[in-house]
Amino acid sequence: VNNWFLMYFLSVVLIGTVYPIFLEVLSSEKISVGPPFYHKLIIPFLVPFLIFMAIGPNLNWIKSNSKNFKNEILFLFLISLLISIIFIMLIGFKNVVNIILISAAFYLLFTITKDFFTNKYKNFSQLISHFGFSLLIISILFNNIFSTEVTTNLRVGESFNFNRGTIVFESIKKTEGKNYKSIIGYFKIMDNKQDKCEIIIIGAGIVGLAIGAELSRRGREVVVLESESKTIQHASSHNSEVIHSGIYYKNDSLKAKFCVDGNALLYEYCTKHRID
Repeated sequence: VNNWFLMYFLSVVLIGTVYPIFLEVLSSEKISVGPPFYHKLIIPFLVPFLIFMAIGPNLNWIKSNSKNFKNEILFLFLISLLISIIFIMLIGFKNVVNIILISAAFYLLFTITKDFFTNKYKNFSQLISHFGFSLLIISILFNNIFSTEVTTNLRVGESFNFNRGTIVFESIKKTEGKNYKSIIGYFKIMDNKQDKCEIIIIGAGIVGLAIGAELSRRGREVVVLESESKTIQHASSHNSEVIHSGIYYKNDSLKAKFCVDGNALLYEYCTKHRID
């Protein structure tokens, strides 16, 4: 029975993925298959699938009858239903479908956990797969409950405020290459609870600190992030500490030019800041 359910779910995903592609090729019409399509076709079959997955391994099917449904299985189902109702009430989210799905997912999770200890690791691979599937469904449901999605339209210069911050649509840049055209939108996202930051540099090595210092001198807001307790702890601290003169590089090459210019700038910087 579980295999038939899985075949159905896979067929739905396959159709939802392939159909828009074939439709565009055959009719040049573009459509998008989103969550509503999958919700309507998968959710009605997901609850019985979870229940069958929970009780199926404990049934003999051909010889089984109603007496085989043990009290402990019914007890686990009632506990799962009660936990789901309490959880939904606490977060203030009222949706019968979510209550049923969470109950079925918790029922599978509790049943598989019980089988781990009572069956003495019998059918271990099956139990692991069912346990992982129950966690997957619970994770998807919790993500669906706690996540929020907002659709809005912004013009250049406009902003959108949400509960945690502000999104500003700063500008649009159009570029054209040899075989493509691109439109790039630039947005600034600011957290209302914290000070805004214009530029973040990851890594407080010589290059990161030098770039941060130069940008800071130009009036930009810069934050340098470093995972170590001190700066310059990796590649920057393992050099030969030699100030090259540029004589080893090919004449008129960029390496020679930058090396000579950098040599002069470094001595000037050390003299200015009294670094011996």
